Amino acid sequence: MKALRPVLVLALLLAAACVPLPAPASATLPPAPTRTSPAPTSPPPTDMATAAATATAEAALDTVEPPTPEPGDGAIGHLAAGAAVNITSVNMIAAATGWAMGGAGVQGDHVLRTTDGGQTWADVTPPEPEVVGGSVSLAVEPHGYFPDADNAWVIYGASDTSVPTALLVWHTADAGATWTSSEPIDASALGVSDFFAPSDLHFVDARTGWFLAHLGVGMNHDYIAIYQTTDGGATWAPVFGPQSDGPQSCGKTGMRFVDARNGWLTGDCQGVAPGLFLYRTTDGGATWALVSLPAPDSAADLFTRDDAGCGTNSLTFFDALSAKLAVACLILSTDPIETVAFVYTTTDGGESWTASPAPSRGQSFLDAQLGWSLPLTFGFSNPPFALAHTTDGGATWSTMAMVAWYGQLDFIDANNGWAVANSSDASALVHTIDAGTTWEELTPTIAP
Repeated sequence: MKALRPVLVLALLLAAACVPLPAPASATLPPAPTRTSPAPTSPPPTDMATAAATATAEAALDTVEPPTPEPGDGAIGHLAAGAAVNITSVNMIAAATGWAMGGAGVQGDHVLRTTDGGQTWADVTPPEPEVVGGSVSLAVEPHGYFPDADNAWVIYGASDTSVPTALLVWHTADAGATWTSSEPIDASALGVSDFFAPSDLHFVDARTGWFLAHLGVGMNHDYIAIYQTTDGGATWAPVFGPQSDGPQSCGKTGMRFVDARNGWLTGDCQGVAPGLFLYRTTDGGATWALVSLPAPDSAADLFTRDDAGCGTNSLTFFDALSAKLAVACLILSTDPIETVAFVYTTTDGGESWTASPAPSRGQSFLDAQLGWSLPLTFGFSNPPFALAHTTDGGATWSTMAMVAWYGQLDFIDANNGWAVANSSDASALVHTIDAGTTWEELTPTIAP
């Protein structure tokens, strides 16, 4: 491993900091590779709690042959050995083994796998048809669920110019050596034509899973559909659509299920409507009910005042009862706009919640006690940003480092973590072995 580079201590992030934090250790990111625009922000890391369950029962599933691509539209080609690769999202399973999305440029349309901690990556992209040319839409960045070192499910979508008529969900049970496709999903049957952008692909066992599809936006609406599988991803059916009663307003930030019936949907209305966006289903996603969270003790009117724009994000369940939820509000009447953030905790499956102040809305918890906080975007402030750490479930936070980047954090234990580090004009994959105090920049390439 290369030596970790020394850095300067910088000022605390104004917009994301709401909690007094002890002085940090000196650490930041070395200059990152320059590119034309920042990498897309990825959803929080997928829950690993069902790793053992998802590795079973796969042999019993029938193989469904993928449809033949249209003439001239071959599968997405694999990157050449030795080529530099830009990682856009990372999901490590162990110190050496993990999955990622990435590509040769900004678009992360390749599925990658590492066995050396992120230094080199095998391009294991499934044979997704590559649509090219003219007014035909290009595939958007895929979304995946990676429960263990061997199993993965991946879905691609379409840009804002068309809706695919043969959407596929891919599955591998041998670390990407071979892939099986689902039966084609006819997204046009939903009656939408703007776009079809899947996200939040998630399984609760080897056979039961869901994905959320964003269908169009406008007038503070984010129209969605939810698809479910009960056969390991071989077939998918919509359980909730754009004509269904329920949460079609406001942007959706995530979806997580605890079991085959109970799930949660988070979102952000960005100040257009007062209150907090949090919905719950108890019937597998067919119907959703609004959940009312108690306001923090320090701000009793936070969810009712007209100048507060509040949202929910980063919901992580550690078991059926215990979970953490990130909540953040913009105070729009202040100049500059103020951001206040909290971590909400439940120990009874979401029946009750308690709030503690948090440094930012970007929260990544390894378990009910260990967590990290770092802004997911620039928001309303410029770097440096405080990378904060908690060992008591969010009751208190300490600053581990001041960094010049924001982005997704992915820790596998109390010390070892990775991040897709983004700045205004650069992106890098970085690694820490000391809980985030210091970071090493990796230079990912395609393995021979």
